[in-house]
Amino acid sequence: MSGPTRRGRGRPRREYRIRVRGERREHPDYDKLARALLEHAAMEERARRDAQTTPERSVNGAVTPSTTETEGDAS
Repeated sequence: MSGPTRRGRGRPRREYRIRVRGERREHPDYDKLARALLEHAAMEERARRDAQTTPERSVNGAVTPSTTETEGDAS
């Protein structure tokens, strides 16, 4: 049984009439995107600055922020 009667085996037949329909999307609001990007960048910069001012120490491989004198135990 060799030939075209053998279905389901090997490479599938080629389809030459493939049609692709593009998806219609609304135009993005560039002003809103720019504001969100600037806000996100400011948040990351603030977090980076806070991380630099707060020294961190490693406890059992986990990085934890160090406590200041006022945050310690209430003794």
